[in-house]
Amino acid sequence: MRVLVTGAKGRIGKHLVRAMAEKYEVRGVDREEVDLAEASEEQLASLLRGTDAIVHLAGILDYGAPDEVIMKVNCGATEKLAKAAAKAKIKRFVLMSSCSIWHGDDLPTPITEKTPRSPDSAYGRSKMCAEEALRKSGVSFVILRAPAIYGKDFREGFGAVVKLVKKGRMPLIGSGKNVISFVHVDDVVRALMLALKTENADEDYIVTSGERLTQEECLRAVAKACNIAPRFIRLPVVIAKIAAFFMGIRQRYIGELVENRVFDITKARSRLGYAPKIRISDGLKEMI
Repeated sequence: MRVLVTGAKGRIGKHLVRAMAEKYEVRGVDREEVDLAEASEEQLASLLRGTDAIVHLAGILDYGAPDEVIMKVNCGATEKLAKAAAKAKIKRFVLMSSCSIWHGDDLPTPITEKTPRSPDSAYGRSKMCAEEALRKSGVSFVILRAPAIYGKDFREGFGAVVKLVKKGRMPLIGSGKNVISFVHVDDVVRALMLALKTENADEDYIVTSGERLTQEECLRAVAKACNIAPRFIRLPVVIAKIAAFFMGIRQRYIGELVENRVFDITKARSRLGYAPKIRISDGLKEMI
C-alpha cells in the first residue's frame, strides 16, 4: 500500500513515518513541499497520483493565530484534499482530529463519540469543520480524536507543565480533583496504523491513554518522574485566570487544566482494535 502522510515532519508525523516504513511505501510531505491550503486541483491530483491511502496530520495548533488562518489551514486544506482524494479514488483517508471539539462545564462523564460537539476555540471549530468536510467528500474515512498528546520531542503544552513542576512553581488550580486526559504519541501512532486497515471505516474514534488521573495525581506523577518532592501552590481558578491574563498566557490553556474531561474509548477498543500500551507514569519517565 502506498500511503501519503501530510505533516510528515511534525511531532506525530516523524514518529508515524518511522513506524510505517517497514510495512508500507510511505511518502511524507510538509508545507515546504506543498501548501495544501493554497494548492490547485492540478497540484493535488499530481500529489495523489499512485497513492492508495492518506494520513492527514498537517494543521496548525496555535490558539494565538488569527481565527481565519486556523480555519483555512485546518478546515479549508482538509476539504480540498478530501475532494481531491475522492476524485482520485483513494481507498482510505485518515484524519487526525482533536478532543477540542468538546468543551464546557456540563459535559457528560464519560464523553463518547455520540456526545454533542461544543468547541469553544477557533482550533476546536476548525477541527469540527474539517471532520464535516471529510464526511461530505465521499472518500472512505476514519477520524481519530485525541486529547493532549505527550512524549519525546513534545516540549510545548504538557512539556511546559513539566518544567514548572521541576522548578516547584506549578500551581494546583482549583480543587485539583478534575480528570485530565492524555495519550502518548506511540499509542496515537498505533491507532493511526489501525485506522489504515480497519474494515470499520466511515467512523470516528476517541483514542486516549485509557487512564483517569486527576489534575493533582498527574502533577504528582510528574514530580515522581522528576525524582523531586511535589511542591504545589494552590490557586483558585479565578486567581489563576487573572494571573494568566497578566502573564500573557491564554485562558484556554488554564481551561484545559481545570476542566473535567473523562473520555470513553470503548468504541476504539472494540471496533478499531485499539489498546493503549503506554502508561502515563512510564511515558513521563521517557519524556523527562
